[in-house]
Amino acid sequence: MRMDEARRKEKEMKGKHTKSLSERSGKRKFSRRKYETLICYIAAKVPEPTPQKIRLLLYLIDYDAYAVLGRSITGEIYTKSDDGIMPVHFEESLSRLLKSKKIILETIQVLRVKQTRKATDR
Repeated sequence: MRMDEARRKEKEMKGKHTKSLSERSGKRKFSRRKYETLICYIAAKVPEPTPQKIRLLLYLIDYDAYAVLGRSITGEIYTKSDDGIMPVHFEESLSRLLKSKKIILETIQVLRVKQTRKATDR
């Protein structure tokens, strides 16, 4: 009896100190079908869709679903990058959709200009 309690407590402690994959993915297993369907839906509804807009909207949709429903829609894992929020499966899914011509995105070149301001004495 005491051994069972010790094992149970050990499992509880492990769960408290490590984030499981299900927590990082919004308590849902990744669904490629749902993910690619959602990308197609966003690309169809958003005026002038760009990969950056689609990535941000995917994140916001999953975030809101998690807040309201208690789990995400797609099960995607989002990471931080220099370009903002980066879904783990985004590049692969986007290239599959573009290759199969399910979506068409126009490329828009955006120049990144570093702005500098001069310090002025008051």
